[in-house]
Amino acid sequence: MLDPTVALSVGDGKAYFRISELLSGMKLIRVGAAVVTASSSGTPTIQIARIRGGSATDMLLTKITLDANEVDSSTAAISAVIDSANNELKTADQIRIDIDVAGTGTKGLMITLELRYM
Repeated sequence: MLDPTVALSVGDGKAYFRISELLSGMKLIRVGAAVVTASSSGTPTIQIARIRGGSATDMLLTKITLDANEVDSSTAAISAVIDSANNELKTADQIRIDIDVAGTGTKGLMITLELRYM
């Protein structure tokens, strides 16, 4: 979670995490996002990138969005779409959270990644 007291700002690498051996071979099948304070205008937009061997690849064809005045992406007008060519995870991959649009007054960001062996 990003600090719930600080407004979101645009940029790549706002958060990172590493894939452990236990998650190796899993595929990203669903994503979601929520914020503590909704944007009063603008549509917060988030991309998930996988970094492998130093190279970043976007995992979403259609990014996660949160409509203005809403705190969860589950109600967004446009749903995120996962890139099935870039959804598999391997040990030591890094997942990077990129904020492409912050919205106005948006605070605190939580990301959900649903993984499954396929």
